[in-house]
This record gives sequence, structure tokens and C-alpha cells, in this order.
Amino acid sequence: MKLKAGKLPADQGSRDRIIKELDMNFFVEASAGSGKTTVLINRMAALILSGVKIDRISTITFTKAAANEFYKRFHNKLTALLGTTSGKQHELVDEALKNIDLCFMGTIDSFCSMILKEHPSRAGVPSKVKILQGTEWDRVLLREYKLMLKGDYCEEIRKKALWSSRNFSYAEDTFLQVMRELMNKCSYEFRKEPLPSPEEIQAKLHGHMKMLEELCSFLGGNGIISKMNTSSDKKKYEGMKKAMSIIGELDLSEAKKSTGTYIYDHLGEFASAVPAFNGFKFTLTDDILLALRPAVFPPAIDSVISRNVTAEKFLSGSTDKTKGITFTLELNEYNEIITLFKGLMYAFAMDLCVSVKEQLFERLRRNGELSFNPCLCAVRDMLKKDAACQGSPLIRHITERHRYYLIDEFQDTDPLQYEIFFYLAAGGNAVPEWEKCVPLPGALFIVGDPKQSIYSFKGADAAAFIKVRELFENASGGPEDPRAVLRLTFNFRSTPQLCAYFDQQFKDLLGDSIYSPIRSAGDEADLLEPPSDPRLFHGAWRFIPQLKDDERPDAGCIRHIADIIASITDSEEHLICPDPEKPPRKINYDDIMIITKTKSVTDKYRSELEKRGIPVFVEGSCSFETSRALGALKTLLYAVDSPRDSRAVYPALTGPVFGISESVLAEEGRVRGKIPGRFSSAIREDDLSEAIGDASLRAALEKLRDLGKRAKSMIPSAVICTVSEELELFRVMGSEGMKYYYYALELIRRREADGSLTSLRRAADMLNDMINDNDGIERCLSLSEDEKGVHIANLHKVKGLEKPIVFLALQDNRKGYTLRNSLGVSLVNGEDGKRFPFVFRIQKKLGWNRIDVVVSPPDLPGYNGYLEQAAASALAEQKRQQYVAATRAGCALVICDTEKDACSIEDEEVLVPTIWKALVRNSTLLTPGTELLTLVPEDGKTGFTEEKPEYAESTCSPEKIAAGAKGLHPYVLPHNAAVKLSALGSSEEEDEDSPSAEKPEDETEETAAPLFSGRERGTLVHLCMEYLILSRGAAAADPGLLAERVTDEAGRYFDEDQREESIRMLQTVIGRMTSGGYPQRTAVPGDLLSELFSDRTEEFFCELPFVYTDEVGAMISGVIDLLYRQGDSWHIIDYKTNQDAGDLERDPTYAAQLACYRRAVIDLKGVPEGNVDAHIYHIEV
Repeated sequence: MKLKAGKLPADQGSRDRIIKELDMNFFVEASAGSGKTTVLINRMAALILSGVKIDRISTITFTKAAANEFYKRFHNKLTALLGTTSGKQHELVDEALKNIDLCFMGTIDSFCSMILKEHPSRAGVPSKVKILQGTEWDRVLLREYKLMLKGDYCEEIRKKALWSSRNFSYAEDTFLQVMRELMNKCSYEFRKEPLPSPEEIQAKLHGHMKMLEELCSFLGGNGIISKMNTSSDKKKYEGMKKAMSIIGELDLSEAKKSTGTYIYDHLGEFASAVPAFNGFKFTLTDDILLALRPAVFPPAIDSVISRNVTAEKFLSGSTDKTKGITFTLELNEYNEIITLFKGLMYAFAMDLCVSVKEQLFERLRRNGELSFNPCLCAVRDMLKKDAACQGSPLIRHITERHRYYLIDEFQDTDPLQYEIFFYLAAGGNAVPEWEKCVPLPGALFIVGDPKQSIYSFKGADAAAFIKVRELFENASGGPEDPRAVLRLTFNFRSTPQLCAYFDQQFKDLLGDSIYSPIRSAGDEADLLEPPSDPRLFHGAWRFIPQLKDDERPDAGCIRHIADIIASITDSEEHLICPDPEKPPRKINYDDIMIITKTKSVTDKYRSELEKRGIPVFVEGSCSFETSRALGALKTLLYAVDSPRDSRAVYPALTGPVFGISESVLAEEGRVRGKIPGRFSSAIREDDLSEAIGDASLRAALEKLRDLGKRAKSMIPSAVICTVSEELELFRVMGSEGMKYYYYALELIRRREADGSLTSLRRAADMLNDMINDNDGIERCLSLSEDEKGVHIANLHKVKGLEKPIVFLALQDNRKGYTLRNSLGVSLVNGEDGKRFPFVFRIQKKLGWNRIDVVVSPPDLPGYNGYLEQAAASALAEQKRQQYVAATRAGCALVICDTEKDACSIEDEEVLVPTIWKALVRNSTLLTPGTELLTLVPEDGKTGFTEEKPEYAESTCSPEKIAAGAKGLHPYVLPHNAAVKLSALGSSEEEDEDSPSAEKPEDETEETAAPLFSGRERGTLVHLCMEYLILSRGAAAADPGLLAERVTDEAGRYFDEDQREESIRMLQTVIGRMTSGGYPQRTAVPGDLLSELFSDRTEEFFCELPFVYTDEVGAMISGVIDLLYRQGDSWHIIDYKTNQDAGDLERDPTYAAQLACYRRAVIDLKGVPEGNVDAHIYHIEV
């Protein structure tokens, strides 16, 4: 909302207090769109103007991306103040600008890591303490588990670890997953239930086991198993036989069962055997049935078996005896048995992990191996211990440097974080009980919004936020305790129409206790309203996708949203007015954001939009797993690092790069999926010619050894480049996902630069974490020509983002989804009132599936109460997610409503509305017939057919690479020609065919619309140039064939008119380029192909991707159209169609783009700056 001139928002008094009362500690509740970042920056600027040194200010952000944005905005604020201040204040601002890097602006983990490294002895950690994550942290936990098995911990822990290794199918995974959760919440006290005694277990199992024994004896003794047809259910039959074998081998005699540990030692075998019985089907024919008469089954067995017809009816001849009777085992007590086993396994798993948690934490603290939460715990413990000392000397010393703490997104913090800052803000007056710590005047400034607390899975606790707010509310506010609570409610982001919608929706949804109206009655007369125009696309809308046959709701939603975006952009019929003081304007791609529920869906939207030629900017989604090259590279790096380790080498040998068949390895000693001693010892031999018989295997091992030897004297990034080039990674794996390869390489280089990555093994681990989405790296990657595209973000990446138009695509297709199944580890209140984490379910990802490694049994004491608490918390967070997602919109909110039914915790005990249901209540239904929105252009020409085949990125074929390798042997990195510079924000320039280009005076409105957009034409020409250059002109021998090939590859959705026009246009381009080229007004030779194929050119690169980090830490990625070298000089060419190259090179935007290309080549090739030039090559089409 925007106010009329001279009018102030209702919360202006709070905003004034923030910048004037600098000795007051404030707890600020700032609603979405209220300008909390501006408030924080204004507070910091006010501190500077009051004389506070900039190095005494510390700003804590939730993410690294937020810290970078904060740095830029604070720098801009100081720069602006420099021009408006004078005298002493000017000097203060000037000094602050010069020393801005001394002001801490970063995440809580960065801050605590800094404190630990400055005071290691006081924290009980070594000076070289490491903050680990992902694979490195998992490797440390698994190492400790193995030490437990060896007895390095106490004897009690050794026995429990041995028991888990014998009885859990995934023993290491179970320990790893459970312990990871416990260490992520190491400040809490986890509760474990007392283990049942063997006698208690025996009493529960005895009746069940007796029934199973009788069942096995009956089936086996009567020859039923041997005579049944198992082809229809072979897997189940094999499981049945295994189960019978296990139970048959177990001695269930009373003597054995009374030996104490017997039941304990065989729980895992019981648990693996029982599930095979339930649901097992078998068919009995008349000869078996006759042999079993008069009683077909003993009474105990008959009760657990169901059948398709009765035996009496079968034997009487009233049915077809050749088909027999199908019997199905239905263990009436099956669920009870499984629940019993799960409860026992849960109890044992939690018993081990909770028992060893404190020992493990202390051991890792001494080793200096900590993950994020243990790091915070170590800092908290250090400060708490110091607060018990007279005058808190350590805290007082820290506050001499860090005196003012401004904390952003406080609703996303966990108790450890606010405890740390209460100790620090109190300075020398700190006391061990953090709640009693009184902050020094002006030392603590907290900003947050309980309505935006959506990170419980990261440890955020909304209850903790409320607790701290109450401490501020209960303070006197006087000199002895200067604390107060302020609220900012005025929304500067959204239109009055949307703000009214938010008030209407969220007051009921969230409740009056946490929701304050955005638009108060007093504001209405002071607000600037957008002009009245029926074409304005404002307000809240919803649409119901019309699904095709067998189309999933998410697929229909993706298709429908893409249709809407294509229809409303660059249209005179659909306008927006983000600023009511300016006239309405057309909708651009970068006015739009799509919010998805999960990261996995973002790539589907990206793919759909890209294949329609719509630029895309993906937030928080780098799908490294889509890069086949990265997956192969990770395996190769492990092998290069350990070329004599069979476990590291085997995956590399059998992978696609070397392609050694399993039969070859079998001959060398591999048996049943394991590397036996012969092969393991053979690859350790110095002379492989005698140890390895197969020539291809020997050559592969020798290559790995050679690379491994050279890698010892190279940094990891150099090894990656060497391995990729010498093993022809892209030729073998293709170019799909290449952008992720280069982005990952740049991230590794950044780790090398800051000293956190020094070994090849750690680089391989980092790649593994990226591929498995376990790296914790925040990233934002543009996958199209520029950043001015449709923004796509998942629900947990939208904080701080805003767009005029927001699509909520939060559909959920999970069948049988229940809150109970979705609950993992949730904070609940115990009977004593203390909050503690309760483990409902912990899962392990195994391939495409997820397996449960621990599930809490419903019969645990207090389970139902904890479940009710956790479900209520989950429901409340879902409502807050709705608020966060919806309030990103400035002008229009469009909600995809699949009209899906509600789901339940279990057996419909508690209803859980799907996440968008409450939002559609007061929205306007948007359908293909809605006058405001026409989903299909009137002329029907969209360039796409109704049925679109699966899209794949444009890639260079092996034939093209081979053709380009002749003669000059260019190292070609094929890439999608449509992918361009991603960080400058330069859009594809308009041309004479663009709808927005200026029309000749004599042209009338009836002139036919162009068949191609500028982007489509550019893509066609880029790909055509790539073919021409890589084939060294040979592809031009048949211009028509080449034009058809390019058209079919890049224009697969063209209609017949578009296809014919594309072929005609490309034939013209091919003819011009092979007969002297296009005349240029720049230093680029017009006859470009002749220049490239001459002896002067020593190497060239087509469609070369790059990534680098600029001076302010921004990630710059893009693709260079053409790079070639002549002597020591490197020349960069950027193709542009229908634009004068000379004019473009003088344009600041394109000059900056070319400068980025030059910088990339200078960094990548390590050449002097004066040896690189960049120019635009104009192609007239």
C-alpha cells in the first residue's frame, strides 16, 4: 500500500522510536511487507550517526543470502547519508563506510564459529575446530559408532551397539539417522522409555510365536508349499520360505526362552520373518484338499486363512476344480505383532543413542568436530559458565568488540540462539539463568514475525519466540530494564485490495492472538488506490485445472500456469499497477513468481516454461542430481583419491566412463556383489600386468593410478578439470545439467579460496552432498538468458522475496497422506511442563524410496497426547505457510485449486485442510471463460502443439563433437544455446519482428503477427552457428538439411508455417556465413568462419559455460557464444540478431555484459587482461 502525500502509517510512532530511542532494547513484531529490513538498516544508521563505531555492531541474519543483501543495502544507506550529512555526522558516516567490513553481518553459525575460534580453550575445543556438515558429519558419526562396537566407549555402550548391529537391518543407518536428529537438538533432553525385560517380551510373544510355529508346521508338513504354483508371487513365496526357515531354526523351548538375553538377541530375526506371512496367497487343488479331509485346516490355522470359495462347495463339484481354491493368510494378530516389534526396536534404538549422546558430544567437542547445533551448544555452555564467574570476564571481553546485536527473522531461531545473545547483551552483568539477564542499554534489537515461523524442521520453535516476547513485555522499560515491544503492521508491498483480502483471510485462519490487521479503518482515506481500469490484473484469484485423461493434478497445474503466464505477459489486455502514482503497464516475466510446496517440483515448472521460451529464475533449487556428469565425476574422484582401494575403485570401473562389465570383474575374483580378497589384493600390486589379466581393466586401473599420482600435487578443482578432460566426461555423459557442473566447480573453488577445502576426498564428499541435497549450501541460479524471468521458489525459500504477481502451486498428490506419517521429530510439552523432542518417525532415503529406521509405537506412555500436540503444531505451521506464501504478492495472487479432499492424521481423527483451501474462500474463480483472462490467444498461434512430447535440453551430438575435433581439436563444451548470462539481468533485445518494436508508419493493425519471438529466432541462429563451426563448415554442404536439423532440434513445437519460415531463414544465414559473412561495424571480421578455420586460429570453444564470483560475492554464470585464440590473444564473440553491433557495444548494459565475459575468460584461462577482447557479431535475419 502507498499513502497519499503528507500522510503517515498508523505505526509511524513505533518506527520513530526505533531510530530515536537508541538506549532502549526493542522486540519488534514486523508483519509481512512492513519493511523490517529497512527498519534494521535505519537503526544501524542511527547508531552510526550517534557515534557508535561500526565494528561494535553485529547483525545476525537467517541465511547467507540475506546477509549479502543486508550488506548491499546498508552500504547503499551509508553512501546516501554521505551525500546528505555534514560536519561531525559526515565524518562518522565516512569512517563507517571505510570500515564497513569490520561490521559483522552474517548467520548465527558464522558468528558462533568466529567466537569459538577466538576463544577455543574457554570452550574446551582445539584451536582448529571444524564446523562439519553433510557427508563429513555423517562420516564422523559412523566412525564413532564403529568405535563403540570396538569398546572405545564404556562396556555398557559396547553391548548396546553390538545388539543394534545384530538386530537392525540397517544398523549403521539407524544409528546415523537417529543420532543426527539427537545432535541437531543437542540442547534438549531426549527421553527414553525403560527397556522391557526379557520376561515381559516373552510373555507378549509367546502366544504369537506358538501360532506361527503351528502354521509353518502345517504348511510344510502337508506338502502344500511344494505343490503350489509360485510363479505369480515368487518374491512373496521366497520371503515365506525364509521366514519359515528362521523360525524353524530358532529354539523356542521354555529352557531357551528363559535364558535372559535370548529374546533380545533374536528380535531382529523375528521382526524380519513375521511380515512375510501376512497376505501370502496359495492355491490348493482337489487332490490336496481330499488328502486334508475331513478338516481342511486345523482350527488354530483356519482362523487366520480366508478363501475365495468354501472347501465344501469346491469338493461338491459346484465349482471348476481345475482352478482350485485360493487361500490367503490373514494374521488377525499381525498388526499387534508388528506394533510390538516396532516398539521394541524403537526402544532399543533410542536407548543406545540417548545413552551415548552426552559422551559423544563431549568426545567430539574435544576433537574439534562439531556440526551446527553442537557448535551453538558449545558457545552457550561457554557463556553460561562464564556468567557464573564474578563480572563475567569473557562476556565482558567479547562485548568490548561486539556491543550491539541486531537479530533478524527471530521467529526462526531455536532456544540456543536467544540464550547466547541474552548472555552477550547483558555484558558483565550476565547471570547463569539467561531469563534473568538484563540487556545493556540498546544492546539488543530483535525483529521477527510469529506468523512467519515455518522452519520447525530446522529447530525453530514458535513457543520460544513468544517466551522471549513475554520477557520484554514484562520488563519495566525504565533505566534499570530498558526493554519494550513494538509492532509494525502497515504493508508497503501489496495493493489495498490484496491487503483487505489478507485481513479477511488470516484474521480467522491465524486468530486474533497473533494476527494484527494490515489495513485499519483509519488508513483507508489516506491510501492511494490504483486507477480504475478493467484491464488491471489485481486481487486474489483461483483456478481449477481442467485435467486431461490420466493427468496428475500437479501436471495439470503446471500446464495451466504456463498457459496463463504466456497469455498475460506483454499483453495490452492484462495490466498491473504496482505504483499507484504511475500509470498501469504491461506484465513482464520478471513480475511473476511461482511458489511451489517442495523443491522437487520447481524443476518441473522450469522445464515447462523453458520449453515454451519463457525465461526462468530458480530460487533455492540447484538440482545437481540431474547432471549425469557430476554423478560420474564424484565416483571417479573417490577412485582417483584411493586407486588401490577396491571399494572406491569398483564403482568407477563399472560406471559409464570406463564401462568394465561385471563379467570381467567376476573373472578377476568378484563374487555375489562383493569384492573378494583376490581382486582387492590384486589392485594393490605395484605390477598390474601380472596381477590383472584383462587388458581393458588393467588400462583403466593404470589410468586411475596415474591420475591419482598427479593429483597429489594439484588442488581439487584442477584435478576435477583434468579428470573431466582426460576421461572425456562430457562426451560420455552428455551435456545435460552442465550448468550444475560448472556451478559446483565454482563452489569448490570458493571453498579452496577460504581454506575450508584442501583435499580431493573432501571435494568428492562435497559433490556427494550436493547431489544428495545434503550440503546446506544456499544458492540461487538462473537457468535462462537473464534474471528477468519468471521466478520459481519453493515454500521455504520465499522469505524476503516479493513480486507483483504470485502463483501458489501448492498441490499435494500424496495418496494416503496423514499427519502421523509426516511427523518426524517434534517438540512437545512433557507432564512436567518442559519441552522436549519426541521422535515419531525417522526415515532413511534409499534410492528412490524412503525406509523407516525408527517409528514410535502408539502404546508408548503419553503417545496420544504427544501426537495431538505435534499435529496441532503442524497444522499451525501449515497456516503460517499460507500466510508467508500469500503475502509475497503485490498486485495479484493466483491460487491453484485442485479441489482435493482433506486428509487426516489416521482414521480421520483430525482433519487437515490442504494448504490452499482456506485461501480460496474469498478469491475469484478464474476459468478459461473468464473475460479477464484468455488462456489461448485469439489467433491460436502459440508456437506450441497441444500435445507436447517430453522436452530435453538441446545438446551437441557425439557426431558434432567428433566433427569439431578434426584438425584443430577444439575442446568443445556443448550447451543449450538458449542459456545466456545469468547475473546481469540483460534481456534479449527487441528487434524489428518484436511486437513491442516500433512499427513503420504505413503499417496497419492488420499486419500479421511475427511467426517467431526474438528469443526463438536467437535460439535458432545460435544453434545453427554452433553446427557450422563445430563441423568446420562441412555441415553447410547441404544447407537445407542443416536448416531442417536445427529447426527440428530447437523448434520442435513449431507449427508448419513456423517450421517453413525457420528453414528458409536458416538457409539464408548459412548462405551468408559461408560466402563472406555479414558486414560488421566493430573489430570483428565479417567473414567469421574463414577467420576461425584459418591457420591463425589455434583453438576455439563453442557455447562455453562459465561461473565466477564477483568482488561483492555475487555468483555470475553464463554462456559465451564463441571464444577463439590466435597466438596470445583471446577473442570473445557474442551473436546478436537484427541489432547493430556498434550501437550495442556502446550501450552500458551490453558493455557490462561483454565485460563479464572478459572477466570469465581471464579467470578461466589465466591470461593477462590486455590479451582478451569481446565484441558483438551482428547477424541480420
